[in-house]
Amino acid sequence: MSEDQNKNFLDSRTILAIALVGLVWFGWQTYLGKKYPKVQTPPATTEAAAAVVPEAAKDLSADEKPSSVKQAPQEEKLISYENTDMTLDISSRGMGIKNLTLRKHNDRNHEPMKLGLSEKHSLFELSALNSEEPINFIVTKKADHIFEGVAQLGKTRITRTIEIFPDTQAMKNTLLIQGMGEDFRGVVVSIPEKAMPEQSSSFLMPSFEHQELIVLHSGTEERVNASASKEKIIKEFGNISLAGIGTQYFTSALVDKSEIIPEARITGGFGETEVATKVIYKTNTGRENQELNWIAYSGPKSLSTLEKIDKDFSKLVNLGFFNYIARFLLVLLKWFHSVFGNWGVAIILLTLMVRTLVLPLNVTTFKSTRKMAKLQPLIAAIREKYKDDPQALNRETMGLWKEHKVNPLGGCLPMLLQLPIFFALYQVLGQSIELYQVPFFGWIHDLSVKDPFYVLPVLMGICMYFQGKLTPTTMDPTQQKIMQFLPVVFSLMMVSLPAGLTLYIFINTLSGILLQQLFMRDRSTAVTKTAKA
Repeated sequence: MSEDQNKNFLDSRTILAIALVGLVWFGWQTYLGKKYPKVQTPPATTEAAAAVVPEAAKDLSADEKPSSVKQAPQEEKLISYENTDMTLDISSRGMGIKNLTLRKHNDRNHEPMKLGLSEKHSLFELSALNSEEPINFIVTKKADHIFEGVAQLGKTRITRTIEIFPDTQAMKNTLLIQGMGEDFRGVVVSIPEKAMPEQSSSFLMPSFEHQELIVLHSGTEERVNASASKEKIIKEFGNISLAGIGTQYFTSALVDKSEIIPEARITGGFGETEVATKVIYKTNTGRENQELNWIAYSGPKSLSTLEKIDKDFSKLVNLGFFNYIARFLLVLLKWFHSVFGNWGVAIILLTLMVRTLVLPLNVTTFKSTRKMAKLQPLIAAIREKYKDDPQALNRETMGLWKEHKVNPLGGCLPMLLQLPIFFALYQVLGQSIELYQVPFFGWIHDLSVKDPFYVLPVLMGICMYFQGKLTPTTMDPTQQKIMQFLPVVFSLMMVSLPAGLTLYIFINTLSGILLQQLFMRDRSTAVTKTAKA
């Protein structure tokens, strides 16, 4: 086979690979769009917002009436608690959590990380159903990590116990309701947070930073990107097992452990200063006494910690469609870090290890490429002979493939089989709290934010540019312009991504180029030897 024919086939394969990558990327963006929809409608008025509430939500609150159970106003009192990971205050108003500060993490302004920043409600605050006011408790400290509050609402006595577990930051809640009358309909647990500013994101410059409301109902995950919503969010759900609010690296949520299955209402979105998830327990079941139980958590989204508390809490970490692959890769990433002590080095080694694991698929692609290359002169002759007869051209081409037992998709399938691994690794590096505000070396002081000087995006663009220059081409002018523009496109896509992700993409690209050059050199050597013989 001539050198020009080799070049033509390589160009065709390159264009096909680019098309496949673009198709998969488009599908991935469509998937994310369904997970985090952006509604391009104007902000809803109160009447409009009420009109778009689903029928299930209308049924959920159809029998609700203002509660007749009220308490006299009382002065708020706070009881402090602290351990090595956090400090907080428990308020007498609803026994909500205030001033929760994480000692081992800072926010983006390098100030101590605070969660539950809301002017309306406190974290896990308790109120009577259909009442905006929190229940006033008399709170006492039973032990260093156990707090008990007692409240009286008419004839109903409510006792709430909060036990904090220092090793996980989990808060076990027990609520004993005694002497329930007809006027007591239930309780509401509030999970509020200050609304995050709207985050811009596009195909070329995707953003991981977002604030989402999450609900696990009837085994189904519901995630709503509050920071990207263009309208007011009002949604209600039944059969709740988990509900909460989270950002990319931190979360506040609860998992239900009661006999009564709760409901949930999420609010926030366009123009709102607060996002909130409210877990609703309706206790008007004819019973005089009722016990409710749930586990609350507010802190970093560490998968190992969340799984230790409860398996449902692990759903707070969104590892995407390839969840099981992502968990395995996260274990490997942590192992590399335990050996070398640097998360950037761990990312590089994990990327190279993944490349090594999929090497057999790359070899399969190369072998398929060789088989197809041998047929290029015959295919070119068929195209020339039947250039005016598309049907005959397709028939003869298919017959040629069948005669030589060649599958034209043989080189594409191995490429597609690699994608789940690479997408899983992509999610791991974009969601892992382990990379939050962790330096690599030199100019990269935080692997969870973008490269401040865009060095890695530029390096990847340069690699792709030289790949095009080093690879001989016989493309027409239009194809050449497309190829020259691709390094710029991929560099722009990396500009706003976390540096950890950017490092992975750069190393993955660089190693892929080296393998491609190795295969080409091996192929050129084989052709040269054959010619000499």
